[in-house]
Amino acid sequence: MLRHTPGTLQVINPSTRDEAQRLTALAIYDAAVVNNPVEVDKLWANTMRSAYANQKFVESFARREDTLDGRLGALKIPTLIIWGREDKITPVALGDRFHREITGSSLLVIEKRGHSANEEQPEQFTAALLNFIKDGDTT
Repeated sequence: MLRHTPGTLQVINPSTRDEAQRLTALAIYDAAVVNNPVEVDKLWANTMRSAYANQKFVESFARREDTLDGRLGALKIPTLIIWGREDKITPVALGDRFHREITGSSLLVIEKRGHSANEEQPEQFTAALLNFIKDGDTT
């Protein structure tokens, strides 16, 4: 699991292709994707397009501006939380905590998926999202 400290948070804003490979290994469960140079290159290209925003996130997190501690209970709207069971960046225990703290929330844990569960399992993610919007249910 990645510890959320200023130095280690830099991993979400890689400045080299090797760092992009490391981020891919943390974000994606499927080893075939992690070891595929084309997939790493796609992540690298996406990261380069969002480098400024990623850096601002890292800086705000380091200043503890993005902490959700004590704030989730204030949410009073239907909330769908989707998490990858094998997330190495933010473990599923955090998703469980969010679910406990947000009254009436729904939690879908996608098995054998990592931090990018929406990209790794787009069909299941989209179906859950559409069901939630339509019925407030993820099944």
